[in-house]
Amino acid sequence: MTSSYYNSKIKKYGNNVCRYPLKRLDRDSDYLAIKVLDYTAPGLSLVELNKKWKNTEGKPIETRISEGVQILKDSPLSTGTSKNKSNIKNTKYWIYLPIPENISDRNNVSWGEDTLNPVDIATLSFGSDFIKNNPINALQKAFGTVGNVLEKLSPEDKNALLAGFSGLAYGTLGGNVSPNSVTSRASGRIFNNNMELLFNGIKIRTFQFAFDFAPRNADESREVKKIINILKRTMSPKGTLSGSNLSGLFLSAPHVYNLEYMRGNSKHPFLNQFKPMALTDMSINYTGSNTYSTYHDGTPVHMQVSLTFSELNPIYSEDYDEQDIKGVGY
Repeated sequence: MTSSYYNSKIKKYGNNVCRYPLKRLDRDSDYLAIKVLDYTAPGLSLVELNKKWKNTEGKPIETRISEGVQILKDSPLSTGTSKNKSNIKNTKYWIYLPIPENISDRNNVSWGEDTLNPVDIATLSFGSDFIKNNPINALQKAFGTVGNVLEKLSPEDKNALLAGFSGLAYGTLGGNVSPNSVTSRASGRIFNNNMELLFNGIKIRTFQFAFDFAPRNADESREVKKIINILKRTMSPKGTLSGSNLSGLFLSAPHVYNLEYMRGNSKHPFLNQFKPMALTDMSINYTGSNTYSTYHDGTPVHMQVSLTFSELNPIYSEDYDEQDIKGVGY
């Protein structure tokens, strides 16, 4: 951040802009920019979606299915990443800090082991028959007839398969027995479970930052105090809603934060980017050198501030296609 860039922000936003340290930052200086923004909940357009579905009544079933699929596709657009981008605006504060030590990013998704044996497949194919009707009739539908299948098997395979089917039939009647347990007891075998690792979810990223504040003069002391105050105040929920007659009944969400690694006036050409985030934890050690020591005005000579941010939305592959993505992306 060059001095001219910083001065233009000061001119526009006044005391809502602060930075530490107050030394000159040149075009090749790296730093972390934090924007504090108003947050508006994206909402759920349930009334609108319900109205769209009601409008399909009376139409041919094929048309209703086609329009229903489109309604389902549109429903995520009423919340989530794209909605949050348009709702998060009105910058309240600008905070400029040095690049913290030990910066890192971590992307992760959830995968888990899953199994599916032949009896499970048959159950899926004719699930309602297994549950509501005669299990033997369902097996006959799945395999033609049990007899035709068994004729092609060795005696050992026949006993194992019959044991598995018996366990399935007993289980459908309320017994707490699985096909595999019965098969193992009867023949010493189990069905091939076809174990596979399957994708089963996404996760929100969390970032932790640690900053050392050691003010060198009265001006830096005031900046540090202001930065800490802004972060504490904006991460706190609002107990009184402006213009509401129900003050005290609800809590309004705190502010949210846009973080960017910067070089000069531009985004950093290599380091990762962030989605809008919430400040979920803030801790301050006013005796950073393990000794209580202050200047004449009471400002501690060394403070350590730890911040934990969590992104409001997970990362999707399509996010890397955005035009303003720099460096390694998210």
